[in-house]
Amino acid sequence: MLRMKSKVRAKELKIAKLALNKLRVPMLMEVASPETMEGGDLVYMSDDILLIGIGDRTNNAALEQLLGDLKENNLVTVVAVPIPYWAVHLDGLLMFLDRDLCVIHKQSLTGRSMLIEPNRRRRRIDLLDYLASKGFQFIEVTDYERYMRATNLVAIGPRKAVGYAGIDRVKRLLIQNGVDLIEVDGSEFIRGGGGPHCMTAPILRD
Repeated sequence: MLRMKSKVRAKELKIAKLALNKLRVPMLMEVASPETMEGGDLVYMSDDILLIGIGDRTNNAALEQLLGDLKENNLVTVVAVPIPYWAVHLDGLLMFLDRDLCVIHKQSLTGRSMLIEPNRRRRRIDLLDYLASKGFQFIEVTDYERYMRATNLVAIGPRKAVGYAGIDRVKRLLIQNGVDLIEVDGSEFIRGGGGPHCMTAPILRD
């Protein structure tokens, strides 16, 4: 259970907690006040590798709490990615669409990330070099396309994603890379600053 920084969104947590309790969904951890962590900063690279954006909405204290519960969350490796002041969440800068393909806004990912692995000292890394070493290819978006939430996609299967309509150049690149893009009208949602990934959360499933 995360904790929003924005006071406007504080009630969402109470509503979600009531709903999840009613559905008997087990809670692995709950971010404690005054720490904050928002879902848009959590981007899974794989089942056991999680990238976490650290910036205005998700702070280091919340990261340390999550690191204390790694086993409960089935995580092995965490990469803490610094978020530049012009961005809100990590999902607005990077998203994985398959085991070897991701969409990125390169200019926003130049800060040194922190690689946190079991039984090893934490070390600073260049995130894009790290991803390239894992075999990832990149589809790069422009400043305007980032603003239009071109990276804010939801992968619902390998190379199958949901995204906002109207970002034609990125759509062509996705199709060229074998991505089946399901477009939805985001003209009203984008006015609130959100993208498709902002409205989802990963679930544990068989």
